[in-house]
Amino acid sequence: MDPAWRAALLDWAALRVGLALWAVWIWLQQLMPITTGFFYYTVVPLLNGWQGALLGMWQRWDSIHYQAITETFYSADNLSVFFPAYPLLARFLSQVSGLTGLAALLVLSSLATLFSLVLLYRIANDLFGEQIARRSLLCTVLFPTAFFFFGLYPQSLTLLWILLAYDRARRGQWLAAGLAGLLAGLTHATAVALAAMLAVQVFQALRGSRFSVRWLALGAVPGLPLLGIALFLVWRNAMGFPPFNDIQMQSWGRILSTPWGTLIALVEYFPANVGGNWVIVLNTVMLAAALFSVVWGLRRLPLALSVYQIVFVLYMLSSRMTTDPLLSVNRFVLELFPMFFALGSTTLRAGKAGQLLLFAVGLLSSLGISGMFFMWKWIG
Repeated sequence: MDPAWRAALLDWAALRVGLALWAVWIWLQQLMPITTGFFYYTVVPLLNGWQGALLGMWQRWDSIHYQAITETFYSADNLSVFFPAYPLLARFLSQVSGLTGLAALLVLSSLATLFSLVLLYRIANDLFGEQIARRSLLCTVLFPTAFFFFGLYPQSLTLLWILLAYDRARRGQWLAAGLAGLLAGLTHATAVALAAMLAVQVFQALRGSRFSVRWLALGAVPGLPLLGIALFLVWRNAMGFPPFNDIQMQSWGRILSTPWGTLIALVEYFPANVGGNWVIVLNTVMLAAALFSVVWGLRRLPLALSVYQIVFVLYMLSSRMTTDPLLSVNRFVLELFPMFFALGSTTLRAGKAGQLLLFAVGLLSSLGISGMFFMWKWIG
């Protein structure tokens, strides 16, 4: 078997089976305090039997909204801020396969995660060699919030489009790169960082060449992720939904912010709330890991990936909640894929004892945080 597929399948299967068993155990212990009511909105909760144990445990928080879009399309104003590619692809999969909307969402996330791991390995192997590639995959699946890759969230699908776009662009396959970029823009707004990465790759490909039709064609590629975002925003406006930012503010208290404004809010918020909000600690650690990756990559990564990281971090800091400046950072950071190269390279130098310690920390934190998610505790 191809080394990338062998490594990816092993790690993917271990995490997929491990999370399923962990969720089933929590279900058997009846540790879910919320079984019906407001938190499920219009979605029917799966609470009983094998479906409750294997599928219903993923019906948490924003997952409910993606399931609602899959089953009933954009039937409410608050659903209109969720980008369409992930739930609508799952809707199509449900219609052609006979799966329920919930099952289709989980299958789509799982497959996107597997393909993402394959691409992640190949890119890391090309840049740093097999040893760091293998470590990078291990760091990915042991990352404390990696369970979101398998949940009803668009992170795994967005990551797949981003990796495809970067990989195809570096091979000169610009049509495929542009299509992946467009799909990324239709999947999540973090695709703005992909536009910056593709811009660098296009500039490097055209540098020194004469102006031609190829210039125009390639010059359009970086704009396709932004086009995907724009198409969704124009469509929702045409459908008469309230302004995007208004719903974000009314439903979740999320506002636009400058990156330094978010950091200032964090400095003010952290000391006063750290005792009552443990998630702010998690998100601060995740932000620190992202910043470490940016610094690490400046001398070790191709320019396109360094630019991607910088723009991605700025994007994460460009909006915040009025009650929590880093809300959802621990989920968004999963798309900062060069961070896993940084972690893989760093752990490689930790020695056997250090690697064993890091493995234990990663495994225990992953179990603990995913367990809280399954028990309806807010994570991100």
